[in-house]
Amino acid sequence: MKSIVGHVVSAGEFSGSLGRVGLAKALLAFEEFPWAEELSKVERTGVFPTLSFAAPDDHDSYINITPNEDGSFLICTEAILRPAFLGMFFGKTAYRDTDDAGVDEVREQIKEFFELECHELFDRIQQENRDRR
Repeated sequence: MKSIVGHVVSAGEFSGSLGRVGLAKALLAFEEFPWAEELSKVERTGVFPTLSFAAPDDHDSYINITPNEDGSFLICTEAILRPAFLGMFFGKTAYRDTDDAGVDEVREQIKEFFELECHELFDRIQQENRDRR
């Protein structure tokens, strides 16, 4: 089982770690986060609320969830099999950005993030990217 760490950033009011979380706690954090209230503070603070999860095991993987003003979400997922040398060379990383995700899609991507190992997530994202071309 992957060790997942959760983190939350609000629109300038608080920021903090959720500690180590499982799938149920991650989904609950997403469901209970006051997205609309936090979005109302963005203009004043300049900070968008974000819910993040990281699996810093042998390889790294991350998922960041940020609300859009229309009620949808931006989901950024990254699976790193090999970090880049000097941050630029010979890395092996897969990225997925989902711009207008609904609540159900966010739940599915959180579930996928928790259930797949980094190399499986990497392969899935790479295949999705190839299929889009």
